[in-house]
Amino acid sequence: MIKLFFLILIIFSSTTSAKDKLKGYQVLKDQDYKKTLYYLSYEANLGDDKAQYNLGIMYKKGLGVPVNNNEAFSWFFLSANQGNILANYALGHSYLKGSGIKKIIS
Repeated sequence: MIKLFFLILIIFSSTTSAKDKLKGYQVLKDQDYKKTLYYLSYEANLGDDKAQYNLGIMYKKGLGVPVNNNEAFSWFFLSANQGNILANYALGHSYLKGSGIKKIIS
């Protein structure tokens, strides 16, 4: 009986978490940037590489937040360290253009 209870609890909590994670991308699609910032920053701080990358994009383009290349670089860096290929590209582009970091190529 106790095992069944814990199994149901685990299944329910993982389903709720997945719905919350998708909600951040749904409000991004709807261009509700205030809610997107809320959901993505939560997931990004928990270590989700996709949320970190998308948060970097929001700061890079000024979507719902002031443009902040340093903040964008930080999120790209965290995401790239987890193997996110889009974040690796954005990080390389930031190094090339000197956006949020000292330019390395003249």
